[in-house]
Amino acid sequence: MTPTVIAETAKPLERALCVEGGFSLCGEVAIGGSKNASLPIIAAALLATEGQTRLIGVPHISDVEVMCDILQGLGARVRWHGDALDIDATGLYGAEVDSELGQRIRASTYLFGVLLARFGEAKVPYPGGDRIGVRPIDFHLAGLRAMGAEVSTEAGCLVGVGRLSEASIYLERPSVGATIHLMMAAALGKDSQTTTLSNAAMDPEIMDVARFLSAMGARIYGAGTSTIKVVAVRKLTGATYEVIPDRLEAGTFLMSAAASRGDITVTGVISEHLTAVIAKLQQMGVRMEVLGDSIRARVDRRLSATDVLAEEYPGFPTDLQPCIAALLVTASGDSMVTDLVWTDRFQYTDEFVRMGGQVKVVGSSVRIQGVSGLSPAEVTANDIRGGAALVLASLGAQGKSTIYGVHHLDRGYAGLIDKLMGLGARIDELEL
Repeated sequence: MTPTVIAETAKPLERALCVEGGFSLCGEVAIGGSKNASLPIIAAALLATEGQTRLIGVPHISDVEVMCDILQGLGARVRWHGDALDIDATGLYGAEVDSELGQRIRASTYLFGVLLARFGEAKVPYPGGDRIGVRPIDFHLAGLRAMGAEVSTEAGCLVGVGRLSEASIYLERPSVGATIHLMMAAALGKDSQTTTLSNAAMDPEIMDVARFLSAMGARIYGAGTSTIKVVAVRKLTGATYEVIPDRLEAGTFLMSAAASRGDITVTGVISEHLTAVIAKLQQMGVRMEVLGDSIRARVDRRLSATDVLAEEYPGFPTDLQPCIAALLVTASGDSMVTDLVWTDRFQYTDEFVRMGGQVKVVGSSVRIQGVSGLSPAEVTANDIRGGAALVLASLGAQGKSTIYGVHHLDRGYAGLIDKLMGLGARIDELEL
């Protein structure tokens, strides 16, 4: 197959969705590769000074396209071969990330430690991404400073110099991003220098990045536990690796069955990554069935209210907090949804009110009084998962809703609308 050069997504940013609710979704849907594992793995591929990396299952989403554009600007060769992404970083010549591109995605932060590890210097703009509250990178920078880097700010950019050394780092909070970032940065260096991360996050995406680094020749122990030990090596080489399935995409489709009172089976998943989601949906009255790498969700009646606590893995994922709130808006009874990870992740609530929902933000929680049904309305997505929540709410409403700001969905879901339509959803895309 002829290789394809990475290019920006062809879909226009100014688009809207017209979703006609009231129809049960039924059928099977295949889950793609994890966004939250793919982005750091793509960044980690820059640590390979020999050989080519081939990544299988990377989702075709706009955040990935931006990351690949950044890599090409640094001198890497990046090509799609069907569903595989090839990265050759042997000719990497730059340690300064393009300011405009770097500000568009949160994952550009990962490149800071990676470039420091490879070149002893790096310049990366402060990251962009979803506006879901304060998302400090203090833990990232404190860890790199503990490893010997001199970090400063310059015209909206992070500037770092210095070869990284071993360190013992305690994370004040088990941050997923900081855990991945520091693990990658510590992988390349003087032989046998050892960095220990304590109070590390334990998410499946961290284990996936660690497995990829190990395939490149890294020595990483304890990923998936609260203590990770990284023994540096002088050289890492390219590797072929398949990214884990996206547990957040899987959770979104399971919840679309609940939102539409349908019957959906998600395939190609790792059910252990969704234990908390499955348990909570069962509490609400969703009939769940796990069959190997497939999970079936069936609903034929009104759901029951429940309280939800979004917290670090293995707890209920913060990225699915808006989506489950979309189900609770029409559940029987009162619910409280609390987020301990991103305490200001409730922009979607105003849009639920437009649809007739009874919701109120109280500190780091949202109080929900279930209503019998939602009305169609014009609503606006402000971030990836909030946008997915509005799609779910619209699927359950009677009539046609219009959702603006849907470019956010392109950043986190590959082919979401096509997949929903394949299950029976009635959705039209409108160019504005």
